[in-house]
Amino acid sequence: MHFQDIVSEHPVRFFVAEIIREKIFLQSRNEVPYACQVNVVNYKTRPNAKDFIQVEIVVEKDSQKIILIGKGGKALKILATTAPLDIEYFLQKKVFLEIGVKVKENWRQDEGLLKYYGYGGQIRAL
Repeated sequence: MHFQDIVSEHPVRFFVAEIIREKIFLQSRNEVPYACQVNVVNYKTRPNAKDFIQVEIVVEKDSQKIILIGKGGKALKILATTAPLDIEYFLQKKVFLEIGVKVKENWRQDEGLLKYYGYGGQIRAL
């Protein structure tokens, strides 16, 4: 199944974030994922070049950030290598993925951030 075959009310950014979130789950197991928020900060479609996708991963604690980055940046490099493969398969287009990790303490208890990240609305069945 390809991107063009999917009927959804969600934008492409949603699916890109979900692919990255899946890779975080697979890579870090139970250590970090539930405190992660993946935001597509910038997405530039470029007809004659790779699409540019800038992502920030938000966690609640420095210790979670350290786990996501890994020793010598190894874990983040693995994520930055594996995620684009699935994103490219989904989009049927090459991408350049830039990933950053930020700490926003207790973001899951901040109503303003929850709404900003899209948790304030209702999910509707089609």
